[in-house]
Amino acid sequence: MIVTTAQLFKAAYGKFAIGAYNINNLEQTVGLFRGNLDSQAPFIIQLSKGARKYSDKRFLEGMIRAADQVFPEAVFAVHLDHGDEDTCMDCIASGFYSSVMIDASHESFEKNIEITSRVVKAAHAKGISVEAELGQLGGVEEDIVGSVKLTDPKQAAEFIRRTGCDSLAVAIGTSHGAFKFKAEPGKKLGLHFEVVQEIKRLVPGYPMVLHGSSSVPRAEVERINAAGGKLKDASGVPEEDLGLDPRPPRVLP
Repeated sequence: MIVTTAQLFKAAYGKFAIGAYNINNLEQTVGLFRGNLDSQAPFIIQLSKGARKYSDKRFLEGMIRAADQVFPEAVFAVHLDHGDEDTCMDCIASGFYSSVMIDASHESFEKNIEITSRVVKAAHAKGISVEAELGQLGGVEEDIVGSVKLTDPKQAAEFIRRTGCDSLAVAIGTSHGAFKFKAEPGKKLGLHFEVVQEIKRLVPGYPMVLHGSSSVPRAEVERINAAGGKLKDASGVPEEDLGLDPRPPRVLP
């Protein structure tokens, strides 16, 4: 069943995080649905601008439609990941997406508000949720190359109020890609959770989104390199240093 991200966030807030996963082919799609059903977790299935261009968006959208029929008990949102204004408007017009992300974080604060507000107006008119972004992540994702610029909590509160976006992607030090920062014993991690806490204080109950992972599991790096990959120096914050619970949430009936 396809729902909006706003509906998922309302159910999850203060209880558990919602995973968002990009898919590019049939195997990823089937694995994603089966995995989330096994863990009884709702999820967000994401299509990027690059993925839609690479295969023709109709192939990817067709697979999701088929998966919704094959796995009718799955609860998920269909989301555009890192979209520009034109791509967001195309997804909104299609009537298939339940959520879009407008990423104008590379623009000035006022320009970001202007672009985001237009997308929000068009999306909300059709009952579609909107994620926006303020601040910038490091690393590389598709054609996006960024340097870290932490989200300013006061700006975030103003941005949310003026745009009406349903969720906000914040920059707290996470990075795209496999090459990140190294965690050294006794030193502060590269993640600034105080930014999340301050936004939460200023905008109580508002859902925040984190892009880019902060961990790069050593076992996975070794598997990739053994198969001919080149992630020799890939590194990140170990999961145990983040205090993460590896057990999946069991939240679906």
